[in-house]
Amino acid sequence: MKKSGIIIQAILAIAIIVLYVLYFTGKGGGKSFNSSSDSSSLTLAQGAIAYVNIDSVVARYDMAKDLTKDLEEKGKKLDTELNQKSKTWQSNVQDFQYKAQRGLEVSSKLAEMEKQLQEDQQKLLGLRDSYGAQLQEENAVMVRKVMASIMDYLKEYNKDKNYSFVFGNAFDGKILYADKGLDISQDVIKGLNDKYLEQKKSEKK
Repeated sequence: MKKSGIIIQAILAIAIIVLYVLYFTGKGGGKSFNSSSDSSSLTLAQGAIAYVNIDSVVARYDMAKDLTKDLEEKGKKLDTELNQKSKTWQSNVQDFQYKAQRGLEVSSKLAEMEKQLQEDQQKLLGLRDSYGAQLQEENAVMVRKVMASIMDYLKEYNKDKNYSFVFGNAFDGKILYADKGLDISQDVIKGLNDKYLEQKKSEKK
């Protein structure tokens, strides 16, 4: 039976959350903001458009970091448990082979041992698949939590910005070019982390 670590690690390779379009209805009115990547200011007219770099936001969002760390730790525990069970099974296989080759057990007993080993192997394979499915589901939930948090914050962020659209830009996304003056990623990252820190502090009270 192959080690489960490769499978667990593959599951834990958290995919970048790609938000192709985040839609927000603006209330009109012009606003100005300073881009962190450009010292020049850009005047935004009614119906203005901005974007966030999803790769940067997710990579630097503390909530995403914490949730990913928790999932990785759980994956390691499941991996350790599965490896221990696998080693026990492998030890039993070696014991069976030793006794079979030297004729140290009667054929009926050897047949019983072989049957048990086959059943244990199937249980291990089932457990591996079960753990894999569990981690995949928890990863999907994590992605939805992070996505929902970003979208909720952008609604709040947009109350005094009046953007009609906030796009999500990624390296392999559908936006092939975007003016850096429209990039609000740094503001969003700071706002998300500030809000998340406040939530963590309130939970400890």
